[in-house]
Amino acid sequence: MISLYRKLLYSIIVLLFVTSLSISLLMTFMHEKLLKTGYISSKAETSSVAGFKLTDKIELNKINKKYEESCGRFLKDIQILDSCPCLSNKLVGRRKALVVPRNWSDIEIAFKGTLQTNGEFRPHCNKWQTIAIIIPFMKREMHLRLFIDHIHPILQAQQIHYRIFVIEQNQPNIFNKGTLMNSGYLEAKKHFQFDCVIFHDVDMLSEDDRNIYNCIDSPRHIGSHVDIFQYRLFYDKLVGGALAFEIKEFENINGYSTKFFGWGGEDDDMYNRLFYKGLKITRYDEQFSKFRMIQHNRDAQNPNNIYKFNSFYPNPSHYNTDGLSSTYYKVVSVKEGPLFTSIKLNLEVAQNTEYTNEEFEISRKPIERNTSVENEEQCAVDCYRKPICYGYNFMGKKCYLWSNHILNSTKTQFKTLKRKIANEQLLLVDYQRFDGLCKGESSIYRQMSPTECSRTCKNDATCRLFSYNYNEDAVEPCLKIDNSNCSKSNLHKLDNIFTYFKKNLNKVRFNDVNFSIKNGDCFQEDIASIRDFPADECSVKCKETKECEGYVISYQSCYLKKKIRECVPKSSTFSYVMKNSTLEEIDMNKILSQGD
Repeated sequence: MISLYRKLLYSIIVLLFVTSLSISLLMTFMHEKLLKTGYISSKAETSSVAGFKLTDKIELNKINKKYEESCGRFLKDIQILDSCPCLSNKLVGRRKALVVPRNWSDIEIAFKGTLQTNGEFRPHCNKWQTIAIIIPFMKREMHLRLFIDHIHPILQAQQIHYRIFVIEQNQPNIFNKGTLMNSGYLEAKKHFQFDCVIFHDVDMLSEDDRNIYNCIDSPRHIGSHVDIFQYRLFYDKLVGGALAFEIKEFENINGYSTKFFGWGGEDDDMYNRLFYKGLKITRYDEQFSKFRMIQHNRDAQNPNNIYKFNSFYPNPSHYNTDGLSSTYYKVVSVKEGPLFTSIKLNLEVAQNTEYTNEEFEISRKPIERNTSVENEEQCAVDCYRKPICYGYNFMGKKCYLWSNHILNSTKTQFKTLKRKIANEQLLLVDYQRFDGLCKGESSIYRQMSPTECSRTCKNDATCRLFSYNYNEDAVEPCLKIDNSNCSKSNLHKLDNIFTYFKKNLNKVRFNDVNFSIKNGDCFQEDIASIRDFPADECSVKCKETKECEGYVISYQSCYLKKKIRECVPKSSTFSYVMKNSTLEEIDMNKILSQGD
């Protein structure tokens, strides 16, 4: 009898052991399955985020509460009954970013039944914002699969009404992200009625679904803390990666600049636009706003933009003409797919905004001739990106690039040229040009176009001259010369490198108004002040402001003055007096002739 009980007991123990082992194996299998699909983080990652200290949890709750309060005020204003929650109960927190992309058919199967035929998602509650997500795209198909597979579960868990638009650049072969985002916005409005737009890089994957994709507290920098920068804000003016706007905000700033071909510049220009319009950028706490950037090499179609620092100084007088209003393109195709809407475009912005027609005489061969260019925009972009190029001809598939140094010397034949609007002739209004580079110390200004390089020197009262390297291999073409003894007699002659001397150090002409410059500060009667504002744009404000007699630039800030009297010397400070100045002028011709 005892033996029978023992056998029964052993059987129960074995059964319990097998059951426990089966459950453990099943849990392990399910955990690995969820890891692969990206719905949960690994154990180490979960402990690093979910396993906060008590103080961290309290701080995180404060952040949640702060967002819910903002959202609550928003919902109270719009008064929608039974609206979707500010923070959905479907949120899980940290999410593991996918590493290996699935094929399109598997992704479509995974989201079948949750999305409409055009990739639109509608939550089962009363939506209070409709969101268009614009993805600028060019030849990154693997990144797109990772992004689409990763973003849909996050957005659906947030219970927001959204639709994704992938805006693909077909031509030219140099990426123009700003123009692509503008054109994507304009096209999305034709296919979807939305009140919030989010511009999102295809290589940015959100690591936390509590970073809500909406336009509460917009403009909001959603993609602010990225793994390649150790989850720190790389610099205060950073707004790239993922940026959200209400429609009225985006149209108020005239969208993105269309002048940046290749990598860099358009996001910094966007920050300046927001700052100028007084729109404060919101960022969520690092705990919520973490992103992983998919690692990749620099794309051939997205080379470094040697003019990317054209965005370094604000340029408000150009914002109304450079942006949505200068976005030219043609639609190649529109495809409404089960995961997103794909719109393919040919951009035509350079040929329509950067050139004007001009009759010219050919004297020598062009600086470049390409007989297999598919479209005029490519020819226009090639000229735009070469500082030495003055203009181009495009005939059939033949693209000819010309320098102004080889035109008009001997009359041979006439042709119609697309001439750069921003050409070297503009520099010669304020500068005298000489061949060569000064034999002295120089400091790099930035990667700028010739006209922006000259503008930077013109805005700098301490800048007497600058040099520009027009050669294609110039990495840093714009140089400020620090040698005060530099003259035309001690220039080192180099091919396609020129030095520009200011014609006058004590006077400057901004926007058809003459100003005299004096070293020092004037303390009388400030009208207004604007920080981080260059001298030429400050002159525009002064011209527009009643009773403004001049202004002071001190440590890159602008102070408009009702009166300018009794100025006193002060470091890094200069006074600009409108007209009727008795300041002594310096004879630049005498300086330039020294040593002859």
